[in-house]
Parts: sequence; structure tokens; C-alpha cells
Amino acid sequence: MEASGKVGVRTPNVYGRVKARGSATYTDDLVLPNMLVGKILRSPHPHARILHIDTSRAERLGGVQAVVTGKSNPPKVNFGIMTWSRDQSLLPAEKVRYYGEEIAAVAAVDEETAEEALELIRVEYEPLPAVFDPREAMREGAPLIHEDKPGNVAAQYLFDEGDIDDGFRKSDYVREDAFTLGVVSHACPEPFATVAYYDATGKYNLWLPTQCPFQTRQGMANVLGVRLNDVRIHDIFKGATNGGRSDTMPSLYISAVLSRKAGRPVKITFTREETLAMGRDRVDQYWTFKIGVKKDGTIMATDMKVIQSPGAYASSGVVALWVPIMEHVSIYRCPNVRYDALSIYTNRTICSMMRTHSEFEPMIMESELDRAAEELGLDPVEIRLKNAVASGEVLRDKAVVTSCGLGESIALAAEKSNWHAKRGKKKPNRGIGMGCGVMISGFFMGSPSDCCPRAWHSHGRHQAGLR
Repeated sequence: MEASGKVGVRTPNVYGRVKARGSATYTDDLVLPNMLVGKILRSPHPHARILHIDTSRAERLGGVQAVVTGKSNPPKVNFGIMTWSRDQSLLPAEKVRYYGEEIAAVAAVDEETAEEALELIRVEYEPLPAVFDPREAMREGAPLIHEDKPGNVAAQYLFDEGDIDDGFRKSDYVREDAFTLGVVSHACPEPFATVAYYDATGKYNLWLPTQCPFQTRQGMANVLGVRLNDVRIHDIFKGATNGGRSDTMPSLYISAVLSRKAGRPVKITFTREETLAMGRDRVDQYWTFKIGVKKDGTIMATDMKVIQSPGAYASSGVVALWVPIMEHVSIYRCPNVRYDALSIYTNRTICSMMRTHSEFEPMIMESELDRAAEELGLDPVEIRLKNAVASGEVLRDKAVVTSCGLGESIALAAEKSNWHAKRGKKKPNRGIGMGCGVMISGFFMGSPSDCCPRAWHSHGRHQAGLR
């Protein structure tokens, strides 16, 4: 297709009119015949053993149609977006690992009855020591969040190509800095909601604001222990996502088993407090970034050490572990690259995708290039042009670049912004800068070459995998 006919042409917003008029139907707007209200009892502890749950009084309350716990309705398998990361019971029976984790749930004829039923459930806990900082969670003697994960390591990704020490020896300029990114909430304006209906044919009909319907369908089939074609995901409008609707939330499983037990549709809508406190966040990250550059601006080596936390369970937040190296090798040429990243469990709310995890590494790299250019007396545009990846190159992860216009984009941006006339000549507190970024097309949660996640091995200089 000719690009000339599309550039500068306004793209119609297909759903803009129905949203602007207020006629779009979101999950909480959905009303099915005989639908029940579901409510979830949540843990008041960030880390505790569940010693006993008594739901008898809630079950006897008039208007209550179903009560479920992790012991009465255990998932068939743990949930995880990949086979190696299945670490979460969507309704735990033995232990809670973050404040607000789901303990039990009820379905009743109205919201008031459901809330009263929750107050009648008695849970006995054994509180355990908790840890919230991934750097603290790595230390010897730190509380183990998952007993089968020594050191609280959810995953590790190591990429080591070239000779990093030789690269720094041949550099005229070497700099090392630390960068920190705190936990960020997606702040979706729509409170999270799910509707489930286990119909007379034995099919689970599910409505929820999801960005990943096929992943959700497969995950639900796994934890429910049913065939894939027994799970139907119904499309519905979403009130913003930003990546935070990528995961399968425990409330979806809970509404499904409540519906199966009650024989009626069940809707669970989070309160605003639940949406903010128990929704998904973006992972926090702690970086040490070292770069070596020659006098002419040629990048010789980069060495990155990263610690991040997906929260109490791996979920899709662990994807943030390897996305940065995919970006790093895809935009600037560098013969020697080392990237050692750890994902560490903490007793915090689960993290997930946020805009594909694609902002932090480019921000770090662009900042370091600006500093290198300043120290070496180079133009920030020229240092980028000198190292920009071009079509036909083979990246350090062995991927082949079939098409790339980065160099042309940098040059065009400098021309259109009148870069050379403006740089260094702006008024106080005003400036002009340049930054480049990249994201993968056809993203499949792994590196695009032989660095894709696989079993961890400890020998050889090129180790890329997950543990």
C-alpha cells in the first residue's frame, strides 16, 4: 500500500461516537437475567498462613446463593502466563502473599446481602514476616514468599555478547550511573469488573475488560480444568487499559466458580479502593548502567545490572525482565553487551504489563548518550547517527534487521526542528533535546532470536534464559 495516501490523513475513531454519547456498554453496565452480586473477602495481611476458614454462618444467611474458598473450590492448576511461571493459585487455600489477596467469595441476591455475608466469614491467620523491597528480599535470611524459590528469585535473564572488559578498555569515555523507577499504577478510570455465566450447556461465558482475550481464555481453561471450547470470552468496551488489563485477574475465576455453584450469572465489580489497591501495577526497577564510548562517539560497550519485582506472583510483570535488552540491541550498534536482570518476589500487589514496558531503558540510554556527547564535545544528533542501527545489520541477539529508517528519522527530526540553530541558544529554562525509542512488532513475550526464554544454563558466555 502506498504510504503517501495515508500519511497526514485523519484516521476515524470507530467507537468515538458511541462512547461520547454514553451508550457504550462496559462490564459493570451488563445485566443478565437472575444475575447475582459477587463480593470477595480479602486478606488483611501481606503475608500469612491460612489456618482455618469458617463460612457456615455466611452460607446460612438468607439471600446467599453460593460461597467459595480455595479449599472448597481449588483451581485445577496454578495460573501463570507461561508454563514455567505458574505460581499463583487464583483462590489460595494455604497462604496469602500480599495485602488484599482473595480468601473467599460469596454470591448473593444483592450487594447488601453479599457484604453482610462477608462479615460472617471467620478466617484464622498465622501472620508471617513480609518484605516489600526486592533488594531486601534478595538478602540472606529474608522471608521466603514462595518456599520453592530460593532467594525469592522469580526469574533471571542474562545476555552476554562480545568481550565486555575489552570493550571498556578500548573506550576513551566510561561512565556508570544508577537509575530507579518506582511502582506506577495504571490508574484506569473504569473499576475492574467481571461477569460469569455457567450456562446449561456446560459453557463458561465470561465478560471482562481484557486486552488479551486468547491468553485469558487459555488460562481460564487451564485453572478450571475444562476444554478450551468450553470457555467463551465476550468482547466488551474497556474504560482505558494501558497494559493493566493484560492479566487474568483472580476475580474472573472466582465469578466463574460462583456461577457454576449457584447456577446463575454472577457479577463482581471492584470498589474504587479495590481497583487501586488490588489492581495491577508496573514493576519497580533498579538499574546500574555502564557505558563505554570512543572519542569519535562509537559505542564500544554497555553493561547493565537490573533488579525488579513482579510483586507476589510472576504474572505478566515478569515480561519486563527481557523487554529492555530487546530494545537495547535493536536501536544502537554496540559490539559488547552484558545485561544481567533479576525478577524478585515481594509481598506487594502483582504487577503486569504497562505500555509494553518500553519506556525506561530508552530513557536511560538516551540520557547516557547525551552525557557522553557533552563530555566528548560531540553533537547529540551526530552521536546517535553514528551508532544508529541500519537495514541489513545483524544485531547482537542474532536478529536480522530487514528494514530500518532510524538514521533517516534522526536526520529529519534535526532538520524539521531546526536543531542546529536552536541548540544552546534557547532562553533560560528552555531547551531542545532528542530521544529515540523502539518497540517490537509482533511481540511474543520473548527475544526475537536464539535468546528466547529457555531453561537456564550456567556455562558459556552467552547465557540467555529464565530460572
